[in-house]
Amino acid sequence: MNSPNEPSEDCTIDLELAKIYMHQLDAYDFGTYTRITDEAAEFISKYRGDSIALNGLTELSAAASESLSKFRGECIALNGLAELSDAAAEALSKHRGDLLLCNLRKLSDAAAESLSKHEGALLLWCLGELSDEGAESLSKHKGHLGLLGLKSLSDAVAKSLSKHRGRLDLDRVAVLSDAAAEALSEHRGQLSLGSLEELSDAAAESLSKHQDELRLVGIKSLSNAAAESLSNYQGKIILTGLREMSDEACDSFKKSDTLITLSRNNTYQRGRRAPN
Repeated sequence: MNSPNEPSEDCTIDLELAKIYMHQLDAYDFGTYTRITDEAAEFISKYRGDSIALNGLTELSAAASESLSKFRGECIALNGLAELSDAAAEALSKHRGDLLLCNLRKLSDAAAESLSKHEGALLLWCLGELSDEGAESLSKHKGHLGLLGLKSLSDAVAKSLSKHRGRLDLDRVAVLSDAAAEALSEHRGQLSLGSLEELSDAAAESLSKHQDELRLVGIKSLSNAAAESLSNYQGKIILTGLREMSDEACDSFKKSDTLITLSRNNTYQRGRRAPN
């Protein structure tokens, strides 16, 4: 019998294999197994550990998805799936805990509507496109929403995602229009825009109205006007990529109550170091 991370001729997790490794699921991700039988999925769903990692799976039946959704641990990782049927999405949405679909490339509007009902972190790191309808649906999701595959953000999608409540990761969006920034200012929860290297004065003024934590780790410089706007931010701003800021811009932050993080271990408030 092969170990779960060694090549297998049929590449299927069957009931026999599931039983053998039932008590070691936290240690293995079955990375070379691309399929799972419905019986094996039902058996694995009863595992009492913290997480199930089935990152080799490239296909998943609706019945297997229904079984896995009953897992009571903290996380299900299915990072090998590039596509997800509407029926599978509906089933997995019932899981209460983190759901990792980090290789998913396509998501139908119906699947997005189903996943919006999921509660827990939902990571869709490779989803490169999201329709207006899909964005509107996912905005209803409760929990951390990771959309690291989106490289661009239309004003309509930004407006929809602004309704999301919770951590929102948009770390591959490289350009943000002033209208999109205005829309995202209404989002409540940690907002991460890690690929932005520039921020217009208008966008900075809009984002200054956002509340909670704003991560702009790609910004390399700020104009005086942008710094003045961001100094009014109610919460914490992370600018660990900042390399250039005038004395006037620095003075703006020194006079404000905004928590500004300039490096991993250096957070300032009113010009003085503050606890991280």
